[in-house]
Amino acid sequence: MKLIKLNPTTNGTRHQLNIKKSLLSKTNKLLKNSILGLKKFAGRSALNGKVSVWHKGNGCKSNFRKINFTNSSFKSIVVCIMYDPNRNSFISLNFDFKQNYFFQTLSTNFVYPGSLVSCTKFSSELSLGNRTQLQNIPTGSLVHSLTNSFIFDKVCFARSAGTFCQILQKKFTFYKNSSSFW
Repeated sequence: MKLIKLNPTTNGTRHQLNIKKSLLSKTNKLLKNSILGLKKFAGRSALNGKVSVWHKGNGCKSNFRKINFTNSSFKSIVVCIMYDPNRNSFISLNFDFKQNYFFQTLSTNFVYPGSLVSCTKFSSELSLGNRTQLQNIPTGSLVHSLTNSFIFDKVCFARSAGTFCQILQKKFTFYKNSSSFW
């Protein structure tokens, strides 16, 4: 995405940079079933739902988008990139060729609509946006969306916008009595 520097008309806009969102998709008519209403409970009791703190309004109505954080095997094409108001990062709408369905994932920088993205255990090609096991990625590579276990599990590390990890070494030590590794 392109960065736009604002004119310094006030002190708040002197060093402000905004993201140009013209490449983002404005509507999402393909995945109406993946958008859920997000209910807010500000100022209400967890026991009975009555108001316990006054002047806590619900604000603007917001929707929640379901994101596929599981690392199940897929080969897909990026259909569009969308803005998600509940996250700091953009999300991408993907179409899976094998199972013929749409799903949403966190968008990788410089992955545009029309890019091919895959998630496999044994990957021969490494390209931007692909997912594979750490043993298949060379040391020194920058990665994001890491899991904590050896099986394809739910993503829990480096999920936020602009965060990444660098692979420094690939030496694992296993302990018989512990399920964790170092």
